Amino acid sequence: SNNSISFIIDAEEVKVGVNLINDENLDGLADGNTLPLVIKFKRMLLEVDIQKSSQDGEILLLLNSPHTDCAYKSKDYCKDFPASLIPKNFVGDAGKLGHFVACDVDLAEKPVKKLCKAINSLNAQTGLVSEKVLDGANQALYCSGSRLLTKLVRSGIQGNIAQLDLPYNVNFADGFQIDENGIALQFDTQIGDASFFSKAGDNTYSQVGLITNPKENKTSTLLSNAFRSKWDMGIDVNLNMLNAILFTLTQTEEGFGIDLHEPAFKDIFSFDFVEQCDLAEGKQPTLCQIRPRVAELLGTPLTTYGYFDPDHPLLMNVEANSYIAPRIQLVNLADIPLVEVSEDESENLYVPQGDLVELQLAAIKMNFYALQAEEQDGKFVLVLDEEGNPIIQSMRPEIENP
Repeated sequence: SNNSISFIIDAEEVKVGVNLINDENLDGLADGNTLPLVIKFKRMLLEVDIQKSSQDGEILLLLNSPHTDCAYKSKDYCKDFPASLIPKNFVGDAGKLGHFVACDVDLAEKPVKKLCKAINSLNAQTGLVSEKVLDGANQALYCSGSRLLTKLVRSGIQGNIAQLDLPYNVNFADGFQIDENGIALQFDTQIGDASFFSKAGDNTYSQVGLITNPKENKTSTLLSNAFRSKWDMGIDVNLNMLNAILFTLTQTEEGFGIDLHEPAFKDIFSFDFVEQCDLAEGKQPTLCQIRPRVAELLGTPLTTYGYFDPDHPLLMNVEANSYIAPRIQLVNLADIPLVEVSEDESENLYVPQGDLVELQLAAIKMNFYALQAEEQDGKFVLVLDEEGNPIIQSMRPEIENP
């Protein structure tokens, strides 16, 4: 229907450890020794129905199921409670007899080992422990899962991009739809907040704003097709949101700048120049051509005139312009200036298809700094400060702070 959608989660080799405690005084602490339970499945299928309704005028999402607890209990005392996890849809792997839950005797402390064995024996004879665990799992999925999903859609997501100290807010409530094609989740975003912009200083200008394109509705990112092919799921992001992030970053007191050096490439892009360039066999990745060293970034003059060795490490500082923020947009071949080439060159020329991503950078300022390094086994090794950051090499070492 237009208000519900069904799907199956297929998982293999699932293992969960649970410590069962006795808390008679409800202080959140175990009264005595804990019982280590292991829940393990060789394979499991979860059948889930997401149902959309309303409660007091607000959206309500329920993680329902086509099955109930009557699938594994006597009809005399089952409660028709939604049960996504039922015995016919899983293969247990917690014991030789195919049980999916067992008390781990090896992990149990000595005072409760006998009790642990007794629990396993009771479960083997009656299945009582297995039934209680199934009840708990299904209640958690239906009650807690529905509550968390509803809260997410109603309240959205608030957070902070830690590396940039940039707050954001994502809201879903008005754009959650279920129809015959699946789930459509539209979201609105807010980048920055009053506190963030209150820190803006002399680098910001009141007459500067975000340039938006009123004709732009949904513009796919490069992730969209990848998600569709692997997960049967698409993601469309309006490029105005990405440009809002870029604009906001330029409106801080310090402005938007980034220091790029070999440790930064490893932290930000997970790219290790030693492993992927020095030790790589065959064709090197493109990033190797812009390695932050003298030869790659500044060419040969500094080496020719005796200033630095060609493989001396550098720090490249990139600062954005506060008047005109960086901007991303999609273009096609008709929007790009063409350069004529000869017939010989055109044979090996790659002609892109479809939309192209264009990054516009206005008045970007770039500064290069040599970094302190020690030569070890014929290679330069960076000298790091107490916080693990590279240290800029002074061009006038006789002065304490040149």
